[in-house]
Amino acid sequence: MTNYSKARDEYLESEVLTAGPVRRVQLLYEGAIESISQARAALTAKDIPARTKKVNKALDILRELSISLNHEGGAPVSRELVELYDYAQRCLIDGNANQADEPLANAEQVLKTVLEAWSSIPEVATSSIASRSNQHVPADYGSGDSFAVRSVGSGLDQLG
Repeated sequence: MTNYSKARDEYLESEVLTAGPVRRVQLLYEGAIESISQARAALTAKDIPARTKKVNKALDILRELSISLNHEGGAPVSRELVELYDYAQRCLIDGNANQADEPLANAEQVLKTVLEAWSSIPEVATSSIASRSNQHVPADYGSGDSFAVRSVGSGLDQLG
């Protein structure tokens, strides 16, 4: 690992550990988008193992985002996000299986659009939602795992 790679990894780890719940979700979207972009580049380079690895990483992120949603509130936004995640996952699987760029590009565009919406949510909104609903939104999830965003779903459902 180069010094640059190590420094970048340390910076990203620090950002994840200090980020609030909304920023953590944004980081997940950014990670999925970056993985899809790298998968598309690997497709162009005909690097099947790299493409598959990056598609699988994006699929893992989408799975985690999907299971982090709170469906008990019944908010329409939760159902809509599940449908978007499912569509993006199907595009990724199709693009990888058929070695086609268009489905990968479609998945990437969906996630960019959703990230843009997430970018308009202020971090303060999540905290005020948690206080109104007597729910705790932890500042640190303890594990350092950037995929641990389960409490964010409950706050999102109340926005819808």
